Amino acid sequence: MPPKKYNTRSRAAKEAETAASASARSTAAIFQNVDADTLKPSDDSSKVAEPTAEVPQEEERDLELELAGFPYNIIYRVQDFLNEHLTYLQSFQLMVFTYIFELIYFNYTKLDKFEDNMQVIGFNFVGVILALLLNYIKGFAPGETKYPPEFNYLYSIILPFLFNIVYVNDDFFNVNLALNYFIVDRLHPFFTVFSSIAFYQIYSADTEKSSITTVNYIQICLIHFMINYGLNYINDGNLENEYEIIEIEVDDDEVDVEDEIIEVESHKSFSKAEIQLVSLIITNVLLNRQLVDPYLPLVIFQKLLISLLITTLVNYPIYLYLPNIVTAITYSASFYFLTDYQLQLIFNQNSIVWLYEYIFLNETRLNFLKFWSTLLVVLIPLIFTFSKYWSKNLRRKVWHFLIIVVLLFTPSILIDQIEFTLISLLGVIIIFVFIEILRYSKFSFIGKYLSQILVQFQDDKDLQGPLNLSYIYLLIGITIPIAYDYITLNSQETNQISVVRYMGIVALGLGDAVASIVGGRFGTFKWKGSDKSVQGSAAFIIVNIASFFAIDYYLLNNYSSIYLPITNWENLFVITFISSILEGTSDLNDNFFLPIILPIGYELLNRFY
Repeated sequence: MPPKKYNTRSRAAKEAETAASASARSTAAIFQNVDADTLKPSDDSSKVAEPTAEVPQEEERDLELELAGFPYNIIYRVQDFLNEHLTYLQSFQLMVFTYIFELIYFNYTKLDKFEDNMQVIGFNFVGVILALLLNYIKGFAPGETKYPPEFNYLYSIILPFLFNIVYVNDDFFNVNLALNYFIVDRLHPFFTVFSSIAFYQIYSADTEKSSITTVNYIQICLIHFMINYGLNYINDGNLENEYEIIEIEVDDDEVDVEDEIIEVESHKSFSKAEIQLVSLIITNVLLNRQLVDPYLPLVIFQKLLISLLITTLVNYPIYLYLPNIVTAITYSASFYFLTDYQLQLIFNQNSIVWLYEYIFLNETRLNFLKFWSTLLVVLIPLIFTFSKYWSKNLRRKVWHFLIIVVLLFTPSILIDQIEFTLISLLGVIIIFVFIEILRYSKFSFIGKYLSQILVQFQDDKDLQGPLNLSYIYLLIGITIPIAYDYITLNSQETNQISVVRYMGIVALGLGDAVASIVGGRFGTFKWKGSDKSVQGSAAFIIVNIASFFAIDYYLLNNYSSIYLPITNWENLFVITFISSILEGTSDLNDNFFLPIILPIGYELLNRFY
């Protein structure tokens, strides 16, 4: 008999079904003297229970919970929920977060203004948790399968919170807390916006420490909402169908199922947590004047980002209905004139003229530009030529090693010319976004060529969605610690540097790359539920610590007058160890969160010990 076609469930659907049906039996029976077969209280006699009809597992669990009574039934329901939805890897991450919050709790007096803001922070966390509970209870249609909020939302709350308490910003402290409500994604957007505004109104209306009024915050909130919405639109706007049908052929004697259509959720380039984190970063760059205005590199980046967003939004309809040549002309012209208009207000001259004088009239900067240009012109064609002979992992990690050469071939790049280096890095981020827009839209022959040639460097996460984000995340991850060290030390009006400036280069350029190579070749002990290995995590720690030791030794001997040496190596080891655990257990893009957790965690530990 010829084989028949059956629609079968996707892996995600099977996992959801397995989780629901194979959930561990409630522990209510452990604390109640209940017969496991009859679900009736035992009288401790030896008589055999009468046979009963089979009870569905869910009904059996509900009966057990009813017998347990209050408050044990609530505790058991929470336990059942965690048994069903919390994985081994997530448990590890929760332990790390618990450790961090424990450190903060016992040492909060050593943090600037933290004690004054404890009530606001506590209310914010409680409010967000209650909103997420409402999101889970009321956010699903009757009969729709419920699932908890994305676990990685913890990162989108914890990372901005840690930055908030380390680098206290009076204007945006409550703003960033209020924007946490945007992780509530299953309820009507009006609820999210209203909750965020209400929180800010309650805790900021009568305070004088912030110059942002409630009206100002409403504007910030709406801009954040628009950025969030836009990223979600881009995330799935290139997909024709949100779901796909998977069909396989099976013989009658292999499986006995009814024909059915199963919906398979399409993959996305961004996770929801990444969208919230990226939205927060963009919102702060655009609107946080206290953070941006004192620093020229951030001001230039802000103006470029504004030009990029407005130009893309305005020219999108032109791209849909007019020829490519018209789109290219209008896009280029509008971006240039909008950028030049903004920067002229700062430089009091044409931006191109200023850039020429800034680079070409300074011999050191001109030499850097010549070296970088020569290096990239020579190496990039070689990489594209020989990449077909390399493994997929090596093809991707070669860019990590290249960034080390670009930024560390002379110490002056990150010391004497830090402002120029930051301007260059932030400008290249904008260029990379332009490249991704061309590749994503397949605009003209250039976009099609980029789409074909860059596919060989995509990782598994890039292949899941319409966007290539790894190389943009890599550059952002390298830049974040450099900018953080530049901002924090300049805010203290010192001309000093610290090892924090090198953390992104070390963690991503060396640590993450070596961990991936070692794990791929020697990784026999895997983190349970992950394709990453314990050997890779160990390599990450060893390479990072060795690199920090070499950097510390070199700077102490050559730049001792401006270098802040590492005084507590235990702190550096602890935060490196924590980062290695999160890198091995998290499915969030490590190019994105490692360069954030390393400098902030190191700063916290140094304040505590």
